[in-house]
Amino acid sequence: MRARAPRNTVLAALVVSVLSGCGPSFEATSLAAAVGPVFGNLYVRAQVEQGRTGVTLESLHVTTVCSRGGHNTPNRGPGADWACMVGFNDGDGPFQQVLYETTLKPDGCFVADAPPAVVGDATFIDDEGKRRVNPLYVLDGCL
Repeated sequence: MRARAPRNTVLAALVVSVLSGCGPSFEATSLAAAVGPVFGNLYVRAQVEQGRTGVTLESLHVTTVCSRGGHNTPNRGPGADWACMVGFNDGDGPFQQVLYETTLKPDGCFVADAPPAVVGDATFIDDEGKRRVNPLYVLDGCL
């Protein structure tokens, strides 16, 4: 006589197998697709706070490419070794690029840091002389 798995075990295995395809995709393209718009929206916000209202998300032409570790590391999965290159042109000069060192967490959320020499300090003075948080200093978002 063969032993049968309890109903709860079979049901739990079915739920796990169905839900495993419902979470975020931890691929380079899905990370880039999340980081780019976060950067663009925060860049526009920073420009407005500095008195430049002519910059829009559409006018930036943001491009983003993310990759992971070295040549032997696959471009998928959570980890603290992601790098996302964000390119843009705000209409005030040449095409620019910012490299964000990115951590992709198991829940699909990310934190991306850029060098202050590129994005500025953690705070800046706005067009009214008020100190504000630099929204480009650290990007946070989820896939």
